[in-house]
Amino acid sequence: MNNIHFTIETRGGYVYANGKMKVSIRLFIGRVSMRYIIPTAEVRPEYWDKNRLRVKNRTPDYAGINEHILLYEQRAIEIIREYDRHRKILTFDSFRNELYNKGYEADFFEYADKFININYANNAGTKKGMKNSISKFKTFTKGALSFGAMNKQLLDSYRNYCLNELNNQESTTDKSLKNISTIINAALEEGKISENPVLKMKFKTHPGRKDAIPLEAFVLLDKYFHTEKLTRAERNGLGAYLFACCCGMRYGDIKKITFKNFKGTNLIFTESKTGKPRNIQIILPAFDYIDMDNKISEYHHVFRLSQTSSSPTNKFLKAIAEKINEREKKEVVPPEIHFHTSRCFFDNELMSLTNAETAAELTGHSIKMVLEHYTKVKPINKEAALQKFEGSVFAHRK
Repeated sequence: MNNIHFTIETRGGYVYANGKMKVSIRLFIGRVSMRYIIPTAEVRPEYWDKNRLRVKNRTPDYAGINEHILLYEQRAIEIIREYDRHRKILTFDSFRNELYNKGYEADFFEYADKFININYANNAGTKKGMKNSISKFKTFTKGALSFGAMNKQLLDSYRNYCLNELNNQESTTDKSLKNISTIINAALEEGKISENPVLKMKFKTHPGRKDAIPLEAFVLLDKYFHTEKLTRAERNGLGAYLFACCCGMRYGDIKKITFKNFKGTNLIFTESKTGKPRNIQIILPAFDYIDMDNKISEYHHVFRLSQTSSSPTNKFLKAIAEKINEREKKEVVPPEIHFHTSRCFFDNELMSLTNAETAAELTGHSIKMVLEHYTKVKPINKEAALQKFEGSVFAHRK
């Protein structure tokens, strides 16, 4: 097979929109050639060493990228030698299949998809989180990854990608890596891989965001909503936040509800996080925060919020908190206020009035979670609990 050889190149120096070149293997069979991109191997032109065919050590991820290039280079050598040894005819298609899938004979993403669908079929929230993690990882690897190409350097590069290019928080990044690790561990048990590349990686434990605003802050935000001249965006953002303070709904659910979800004073919806159906009673003062100008039809959203992120709403909340604190000449509303503090506020105020079982029913938390974070007091039914909550939270209006 002397007429078959390959080289490492950067697609003729072509630079993509992100300012980087893709490193690839160019296979020659006779006078015909074909290029195969090496997943995750990207480099800026100034960092590519044309003589060594490697990334220069002036870029932070050079070691991981070079090891990845070496892995595919060695794999290409093995494929050509294997076909030569057995006197088999090597074609471009067979080379591609061997190069991308020979590593432990399985595609990571194909396995991950089956694993998630089988193991999390009855847990919509976890299933969604796992699929989001794998989708993000697939974007990073350009959609091609065999178990044989999985290594610690690749995952380290993915961590840097999440933190520096996607600007994800550390907690979000580590959660994504943990989800990937779960699938790798399952593959290890099934013999898809012989060693676990994430064993040497350390994941931090990030406590959940359980900080709540004090009742005094809620009172000032409520007064601000009713007395200040707000833009429509501010009115929607602050209104949605105060509405959530009265019912404990998450941003992912608030942004989706339409006027059709209301049946009288009850709100019927399916939780985005858990996939569980909910039917909750809304106290009357909460309806003050709904802008009825949004009701063009029953199918329009109650609150016009960003469907992709709570960040725009959080910016409004922080700006309003700053104005209120300047006016009060003291820090009453937490400067780092974010949408989830509304749910925490509802939890805290409710638990000062009722017991864990009732609070869990009203918030959608598990009993275990409520007992872990709140103190159990005397039992009270749901309707009475909401009446007490309304009387306590809106006492300033009387």
